[in-house]
Amino acid sequence: MKRKVFLIILTTVLALTLSACTTTTSKYTGEHIAFDYSDDWEIEVDESGVGTNQIMLVNKSDFRFVFNVESLGDVKEEEIIAQIVADINQSYETANHSNAMEVVAYEDVVIDGGSGKELTLNIQLLDSLIQELYYSLLENMEVLEISDYIQAYEVDAFISEMKNDPNKLEELKTRLNEKETENQEQQLALLLANGFIDNASHYLNEESDVSITQSNIVVVKDNVLIRMYFTSKASDYEKNAAEAQKIIDSITFL
Repeated sequence: MKRKVFLIILTTVLALTLSACTTTTSKYTGEHIAFDYSDDWEIEVDESGVGTNQIMLVNKSDFRFVFNVESLGDVKEEEIIAQIVADINQSYETANHSNAMEVVAYEDVVIDGGSGKELTLNIQLLDSLIQELYYSLLENMEVLEISDYIQAYEVDAFISEMKNDPNKLEELKTRLNEKETENQEQQLALLLANGFIDNASHYLNEESDVSITQSNIVVVKDNVLIRMYFTSKASDYEKNAAEAQKIIDSITFL
């Protein structure tokens, strides 16, 4: 009897092992790049842009990995690389001076001979939303007629007050919406602010300050630019990043 049970268990383990080993892969081949991906992923390709393609891969856990592929035409590759470095350096400096973000990795990358940069950040989502709200109000303070209000705060004090007293967000929303918008610029500024307020209020009401990890990778070769990015809950990042890395390692420029 014990031997029968053992054989059943062994057979089950072998079946699961064989199943895991027989995961099939597909190949995406576009105009500028190719890569392999597991059939566990669904792929969507948008080729409607002029000289640009967007590719989105989604796995069974709803983890999304996005590529933007762009042909740079006659632009000098050295100029593009310099711009990439400048842009990512700016993001790195912003993250280093933000209480809502922490730099996990900032490094050079090489993909199939193409040079680039990778920046990975841990982001406290609630703090980040309130921080973005602050900067959007600061940028649009004259349009929204709130100069005196927003200039009375430093960003850290604004984040702290909004987090510690959820009524402050509702009071701010009421203030912003008490006047009728007079033009499109006001409408857009108000729409942006309301979006940040609503999302921040959601997390405050749920008493949930979610931590996410975001990776941004930019690589250029032979005047083809690839921007890749993915975001995951911090607790799931290692698993999801490992799946994304398999695809990255298979990329070839055509």
